[in-house]
Amino acid sequence: MISPVRHDPSQWCLMATLEVAENAPDLPAILADLDFDFRLERIPSPPGFLWFNLLVNARRGQRRCALIAHRLLNALRSIADAGDLPAFRIIAGERWLHSPSADVDDARHSNVEQGRPETIAETALAGQDRTRAP
Repeated sequence: MISPVRHDPSQWCLMATLEVAENAPDLPAILADLDFDFRLERIPSPPGFLWFNLLVNARRGQRRCALIAHRLLNALRSIADAGDLPAFRIIAGERWLHSPSADVDDARHSNVEQGRPETIAETALAGQDRTRAP
C-alpha cells in the first residue's frame, strides 16, 4: 500500500506481522479504501505463505498507533472468520486485538522496534515451523 506520507522510517511504528496463504486475496487491496495512515510491507516468508508487516504512522502518537492496529487487526480477523482470508494468522502483535490502550508504551520498547521492521520478521521466521501444511 502506498502511503501519501513521505517514507521516513523514524515516523513509522511496526505494530504487527501478518500471515496469509499464498493464494489469498490481495491483502493490501482489501485494506486500500481505509484512511488510517498505515502501510503493509511484504517481507520474506515460508513457502506457501505471504507475510506482511503492519506499520502505522507514529507522528500522532503511540495511542493512535495502538488504536489503528486494533481496528485493522479486528477487521482482518472478521474477514478471516468469514472465510475470505485463507490461513490468516497474526504472527506478532496479537495483543492489539484485545485492547487498543493496553501497554501502549510497550510498542516503543518491545522487539517490534521503530525503524527496524526486519527485527520481528527475522525472529518469527527463525522460529517458524516450516513443516506445517498451508
